[in-house]
Amino acid sequence: MFKKLFFLFFTLTVISTGWAQTAGPLAKSKIRSYFTYVYQVTGKEAAAIYKRSPRVVNTAYLHTLVDSFTVDQGFNKTLPQGHYLFLYTKGPDLTYTLHTYSAVATKILPVKPAFAVLVHDSLGTNIPDADVRLNAKKILFDPLTQTYRLKQAPKEGLLTVTRHGFTFFEKLGKEEDYGQTRNRITKVIYLPPFRYMWRPAYRVYRSIRGIIRRAG
Repeated sequence: MFKKLFFLFFTLTVISTGWAQTAGPLAKSKIRSYFTYVYQVTGKEAAAIYKRSPRVVNTAYLHTLVDSFTVDQGFNKTLPQGHYLFLYTKGPDLTYTLHTYSAVATKILPVKPAFAVLVHDSLGTNIPDADVRLNAKKILFDPLTQTYRLKQAPKEGLLTVTRHGFTFFEKLGKEEDYGQTRNRITKVIYLPPFRYMWRPAYRVYRSIRGIIRRAG
């Protein structure tokens, strides 16, 4: 099934950019598909991507298509709170970025050896009632510092923040290398009418070619 999906994206790439095949050096460049498709994934599926690596993504994740857009259009819409995969092809690779839309944001403070995380909304207002966990261990809120604190900072792990039934994730630790095709995990924090975006240091990589080989 992943082969069929890849073939579909690759066909769209060739059709939309076929003129480049006769353009000398351009024919050897990595041509990006004209369309990007947006699929919503569940919180459980998003957690698997963070916990087990982006290699877990397969056609089972592509169950809820919510939008698509072209390269020249870009994407300026505000999606409902949730986790979304943005898929496109670049050369022989099927690539995706994982975007999370949430009304809650975090900021990890440099207070080593302790670990302190500030949880706030897009207006900067502190949130004392979130369920904050690091590697499944609950972190209590400290009213004095208005942060969620641990005495010892971990070297790496998965931070989860749950509020009003929605969970978003923050990967702590060094970058991981899964191949040559770069895929970003991007968080978009919004609280209408305010909205802003940032890109955390954590980057994930994967190549569709290895998945195709394993799928046979």
